[in-house]
Amino acid sequence: MKKLKFLLLTISLALLSMGIISFLKPTKPLVFGIFEGISPCNAGASSFLQIPTNSRCDEVKWKLTFYTDEASNPTTFKLDREYGYYPDNFSTTSMGKVSIEGRWKIQKGTKWNLVYQLQYDNQSISFQLMDDNLLHLLNADNTLAIGNDGHSFTLNRTQGIIKQQINYSPTKQATKSLPTGFKVDSIRFVGKTPCKELAGTLKISNTIDCFKLKWDLILVNDPEKNYPTTYELRRTGHRESVIKGTWIVSKGTKTNPEAIVYQLDPDKPNESLLLLKGDDNVLFFLDKNRNFLVGNSEFSYTLNRLRK
Repeated sequence: MKKLKFLLLTISLALLSMGIISFLKPTKPLVFGIFEGISPCNAGASSFLQIPTNSRCDEVKWKLTFYTDEASNPTTFKLDREYGYYPDNFSTTSMGKVSIEGRWKIQKGTKWNLVYQLQYDNQSISFQLMDDNLLHLLNADNTLAIGNDGHSFTLNRTQGIIKQQINYSPTKQATKSLPTGFKVDSIRFVGKTPCKELAGTLKISNTIDCFKLKWDLILVNDPEKNYPTTYELRRTGHRESVIKGTWIVSKGTKTNPEAIVYQLDPDKPNESLLLLKGDDNVLFFLDKNRNFLVGNSEFSYTLNRLRK
């Protein structure tokens, strides 16, 4: 009997010890997502990115890795960044790399659903979650950061891209437009995007040369009636002449019924382009089912307003 009690006691202590060890053993953080992109330099984010004041800076390369615990709660992040400047029109000179680590959290946004906030050493920057695969840098006033004709402030999920299984099926083809919401006679957007995802729609050969597309889009508006009229488009793959057509303002995607979408050539459903209005200054390309197109580590499917 004593031997049995001793054996049971030994087993109990062993199990208790295993439980304590398991409890004390740190859990390995799980990768939630890796987002990459190249952006222009942003004065508001320079301190966070450890870019010295008055340093020559034209672009920043981002590789942002988010981690969670086993319960999928946000924990830490690692940001690998490199910035540099353009000595000419064909190359970039690096000014240094650095890795930044800290913690991140999810907050409710003002217009879209969620905001990811990164924090370290009492500093923070925030990104708007456009969808599962896209983040866009926010200014201090929570507006979308505006890029230029070379790069935007959109970061793209580059590993484990979440495929959207959402099909947009309107009850009937939209033929009438909503008001544009801006009171000027025209508005211009520029940018560079990847080529691959749009090659079919644009009837461009999807070859190794189909690497990037340059865009210069002018949306013409009737300022008195506040309705869209025509557009003019200059882009890679169609250099011999300006592309012209009509456009409308429609509303709704499957995930956001309030989203504003600009549709170029609505009478040509197989050729029309869809652009979601992030705000007055930033547009995002959508596919035919009104899902966001995902870019790569160099270019995003984003256009930025060019001020006159």
